[in-house]
Amino acid sequence: MNLATQPHFFTLQNGLKVYTQTHPSIKTLTLHAWVFVGSAHENPGNNGISHFLEHMLFRGNQKLGNSVEMSLAMERLGGEMNAATSFDATEYWLECHKDYFETALKNFALFLRYPSFDQLETERGIVLEEIKNDYNDKNTLIDIDQIAAKALWPNHPMGLSISGTVKTLEKISLLELQDWYKRYYLPKNMILGISGNFDPLAAEAILTAHLGDLDGGQRFSYKPVEEELVPQNQITWVNDPDNQYNLQWSFLLSPLCSRMRLMLQLIGRILDDGSSSRLQRFIREERGLVYDISANHSFFDSGATLSLNATVGKEHLFELMEALTQLITRGLKEGFFAEELELAKLRLQTSLDCYCDSAEGQLHEKVALELYPSYLGLEQIGPVIKGITLEELNDLAGLLLGNDRCALVLIGPAPKDEERLRLETLLKPWLMAP
Repeated sequence: MNLATQPHFFTLQNGLKVYTQTHPSIKTLTLHAWVFVGSAHENPGNNGISHFLEHMLFRGNQKLGNSVEMSLAMERLGGEMNAATSFDATEYWLECHKDYFETALKNFALFLRYPSFDQLETERGIVLEEIKNDYNDKNTLIDIDQIAAKALWPNHPMGLSISGTVKTLEKISLLELQDWYKRYYLPKNMILGISGNFDPLAAEAILTAHLGDLDGGQRFSYKPVEEELVPQNQITWVNDPDNQYNLQWSFLLSPLCSRMRLMLQLIGRILDDGSSSRLQRFIREERGLVYDISANHSFFDSGATLSLNATVGKEHLFELMEALTQLITRGLKEGFFAEELELAKLRLQTSLDCYCDSAEGQLHEKVALELYPSYLGLEQIGPVIKGITLEELNDLAGLLLGNDRCALVLIGPAPKDEERLRLETLLKPWLMAP
């Protein structure tokens, strides 16, 4: 890597960590702020407050003006500002032209530090409208990720909705939002990132001037997830009159180490990474049961999930479930093959290499060590991937896919009793003993 594109890192005296990734040949500047607060830090009484607060930061600023004036101040930099909340963090980002670096970084710092909390009820209405997207016309929750999370973690904040519910959003007060902001939006509970063509020393000076005198606070984590946790409702049917079912079959893996994290990614690629992968080849290409099917993984502090997702016509539901159970059973019995593992290794390493072709990709890889559990640095990932053996991969696949730490969610037409029984019989090897 050329010295001009080396990643830099500095920490302000109050504990604010800042990662910078310079690149002299690009004109795009991207600013990031990660705040360690999300739905997993909440409780059933204030669920959705982190996401609501994210919205409120765009509702005016003590230094940048009302919401329209603040938006114009950002948009005049030639870019766009946005945000997203997850279960464990809230991220803000501003992308603009490099020529506006000093103004952009100053405005970004002011945006984070001086929210005015204007137009609370207007924004509450917008968030409530956003929540309605998760419900059908019968007011039934049909967001499959929310339903699966509740099934996997029924007694833990991990099972809470990121957006909250209508009931909780209607009760959250201005004072609660302000207190939540004061508690979590502090230097030691945040990380900043900057990528593009800029001077890191100038960045340090600007951030010191505008954020350096803040009280440091502390880094917050969320309640640990118990390793022995087993889902309580392993099959969840949600009635949504339609001609298709939305399906998610999630498998829990805990505890997790960095090597297992990479192995899980390889398992995901063997199952779903191009038309030659198992799900695409056996379910879609050969049998034509679905248009859309995928394998997706997510990670939390001490573990991970691997989820199989599909949309299927009601006339093909049980044929699909039979095909999935056969595919998993065959995989557990025969294991994955050496050529599948080698292809997955190649494609995983290639995706990492290509992602890091950009300053933004290099920045994300550096910050990932702070953001994600069990993550390895770029220099470590390659050798670990190469060293993973077929035997240990198959052992992990057996541990992951061959036990009762799983939950199946089906959203679609209400099943008949015989259909429920048929599915339970099919899934008996994965269901907890009564």
